[in-house]
Amino acid sequence: MVTVRRLLGRLPGLRLLAAEAAVDREVRWVHVSELPDPTPYLRGAELVLSAGVRLPRGAGALSAYARRLAALPVAGLGFGVAPIHAQVPPALVAACEELALPLLEVPPSVPFIAISEALAAELEEQHLAELRGLSAAQRALVRAAVRPAPVPGVVRGLAAHLGAGVVFAGTGGRVAAGAPLPDEAALADVVARVAGGREEVGAALHDGGAYVTVQPVTGPERRSALVVARAAPLRPLERGIVSVGASVLSLIERGVPGEAGLHVAAALALAVAGEPLPEWEPAIGRAFGARPGQDWLVVACAPAPAPRGEAARQRWLARLRLDLATPLIADENGVALAVLPDSPAVSASVQGLAAAGNLVAMSAPGPWPQLPAATAQARQGLTAARITGRPVLGPSAARPGLAEAVDPQAARAFSEAVLAPVWQARPRAAADLLATARAWLARHGNWDATAAALGVHRNTVRNRVAVLSKLLGRPLDDPDARMELWFALRWSGPPVSLTSQAVRPGRE
Repeated sequence: MVTVRRLLGRLPGLRLLAAEAAVDREVRWVHVSELPDPTPYLRGAELVLSAGVRLPRGAGALSAYARRLAALPVAGLGFGVAPIHAQVPPALVAACEELALPLLEVPPSVPFIAISEALAAELEEQHLAELRGLSAAQRALVRAAVRPAPVPGVVRGLAAHLGAGVVFAGTGGRVAAGAPLPDEAALADVVARVAGGREEVGAALHDGGAYVTVQPVTGPERRSALVVARAAPLRPLERGIVSVGASVLSLIERGVPGEAGLHVAAALALAVAGEPLPEWEPAIGRAFGARPGQDWLVVACAPAPAPRGEAARQRWLARLRLDLATPLIADENGVALAVLPDSPAVSASVQGLAAAGNLVAMSAPGPWPQLPAATAQARQGLTAARITGRPVLGPSAARPGLAEAVDPQAARAFSEAVLAPVWQARPRAAADLLATARAWLARHGNWDATAAALGVHRNTVRNRVAVLSKLLGRPLDDPDARMELWFALRWSGPPVSLTSQAVRPGRE
């Protein structure tokens, strides 16, 4: 929620003139109006901005103007000083103070558009924070589901993320956490309707003391109910957390987090990636808390180096399920293929996997029927990631290029063959020579730019390139030789950092 106080914090040029006690009022929108009575064109909770072009005259008329705004009610009034008014009329300040209507003085240095932009920026930041919270909650609930005592862990996680009282009555009995706990006797009828299937999508009610949400949880033989109670109503993304929790509890009730369930999930992931039947999308989407029509994507990942032994690989796969918050992971010839709905948090998760040393690629998001194409993109991207050592994200995985045309093993063999003379003849200096070559080629053979980038004298760069040319047996003013050396360096792995001695001028 954006408040008058938060806008004042974003725009220090604004000055509060009246109703300091009401600055925590929500600002839903910003609206500019010079009408003597703008209320017919408002819906409430707006911050009304005016330069006083048609402002009523006289204390009585100004008080009536403020009273109309306060009765709607609006969030506040922003009054622009200059060029129409040199100051905010004192009678308007008095009226707003009496009506507890926040009144802001807007100086010429703060254009009205800046206030609209500040509100939009604040709304966007809060929306992204909520999405990150949803992603974190989803990962935490999946993490709880694959640990011992999964049901209490999921219920406690829901209570913590929502700041609510949570009750779940499943096949293993009643589990509760958080506060305020709902009055189960008073809710017995609605819970029975939800668990019995008479309320297909659950129920929401307000008993006067708390807002209560009752969500169905489908088990292997019968439906149970997940009850969430809180003093304030759930926001849309918080309802998404409840849906994720219900889906995770449903998987637990069906035994999916166990070993057999994970095998089923892996088989399903492989089937979805190859031929996603239309009738699967609603059920799988509900398990993720995805909205209807949401785009899907595929992440291909391989550990580097490969785990030693089956137990180590299973631990890596378990960690991958937690990091990506999806049980739909197929282990295919040493490559994990994960299917999941698109969200802003996925790219961050993939970057985190790469930072942890994994080779990873992500397809472009697309509709459910295009998952096979997304799977092909992710596989191609992983081939590029093996060669370059960098993650491949999004549409770039779909673009054919040299990385997809060259087999990773053949590329590595080519690199080793080209660079072997350097390592054999100058084992101690090879890393410095190759790092210089990489910098020199990246700057199109510019001696001065390379010297500046490496912190050495330009003659040092010349000497190193000359030594390298002699060791390779090819003049590096030949474009073919430069091209082969460039790809040999790229396919040799990440750039080699220069040692502290290598950056001292005149070392050669």
